[in-house]
Amino acid sequence: MNGTPTSRQSKEEVALRALDADLRLETLREMLAEFNLFDVLGVERSELGHSRVLKWLLDPHGSHGLGSSFLRGFLLCISSDEDRTIPYRVSPDVVAGWNLVDVDTVRERHQIDILVVGESDGFVCLIENKIDSGEHTDQLSRYLKIVEQRYSTLEVLPVFLTPTGAKPSKKCDAERYVSLGYSEIADLLRDVLETQAATVNSNVAVFLEQYEQTLRRRILDTPSEIDILALQVYSNHRDAINHIIAAKSLMNVTNWAIDSAIDRHGSEDLSKDDHDSRHRRFYSKALDGIQELRKGVRWTTSGRMALFEFMYRDENHMTLTLMIGPGPQGTRERLWDIGKRKNFENSWNHEAQFKRGSHCAIYTRTILNEQDFSPFDPGEALRKIEKSVSEFFERDYDTIVNAIREEFGQDRQGSE
Repeated sequence: MNGTPTSRQSKEEVALRALDADLRLETLREMLAEFNLFDVLGVERSELGHSRVLKWLLDPHGSHGLGSSFLRGFLLCISSDEDRTIPYRVSPDVVAGWNLVDVDTVRERHQIDILVVGESDGFVCLIENKIDSGEHTDQLSRYLKIVEQRYSTLEVLPVFLTPTGAKPSKKCDAERYVSLGYSEIADLLRDVLETQAATVNSNVAVFLEQYEQTLRRRILDTPSEIDILALQVYSNHRDAINHIIAAKSLMNVTNWAIDSAIDRHGSEDLSKDDHDSRHRRFYSKALDGIQELRKGVRWTTSGRMALFEFMYRDENHMTLTLMIGPGPQGTRERLWDIGKRKNFENSWNHEAQFKRGSHCAIYTRTILNEQDFSPFDPGEALRKIEKSVSEFFERDYDTIVNAIREEFGQDRQGSE
């Protein structure tokens, strides 16, 4: 077959047969089929699971057999960034001189995710680990105060660990905590594996390689070998793959794009709430301390009444709304009045739903319209989602959040 459509072959069929014959596709299948313990257990984005692995790696006496190499690398990492002005930071020269033998590494002591206490070396490192959840009210300040009081003779090294290395939302915490990203954890794992290759147990090496792979695939945005190969296959078989995507499901592509765009442009502002097949919901960290907004019923398990929701209105229309869920009607009326008073962009008439006490939108932005789905171009759709989410944070987010905060007696976001 020379690839030219005949009377019996459509253009799509020729493209699909060419894709099936591409040897790189078999390589991609094999890579995707590789066993990974974290995928099997379904803990790729579990904060608890990651905290357990990190606690184990940071323990010089752990069964990994790495001794203090990972711990020392971690401490050097948080002490060596010249841009950091954290007053608790020690110098890399000091860290290099620590013995790291008399070290106690624990989880959930004083409710802190990970605590590393080096009595003989004179330090205590507290690590607050966040994957998909946000900070609780005064959580970081409270933890730091506890550690300073209970370990008053030790140098305190507070670390805020997130997928992107985001700073804590409060200025006072951002000035005291070292912000660390999971990319640095993945790089540290790679360094340890390379330097300890001759001595590390083979089973441990496989486990650490799978953990590094999980971080890069599931936590970080950096492209893996699989991503690069998949892009090569897609570039050479765009028509066939577009046809498969359109026939299978558009939502997986757009959902991934939504999450990625939020991570890039709003990870310090929004965190995930409950999702379902047609809605991806996020709550505003700046609104989460308003108790009146935590009394929702018959919606998500969190009880939040005001959620930013990416919604598939039908098969060829996706919007971003600020959706108000069922709850005390007095609170709903205050939110509804904000939308009308501030003239938020709202393309739907939701007054009937509002009066019934049902879900109603007080803000709506179109993300993808009918033309974006006919035909569906994944690359163009991803670009539009990215652009629209970026514009939302630049133009609308602060206005919406500050209007609600002011209505409920809170300072404007970013105020001292």
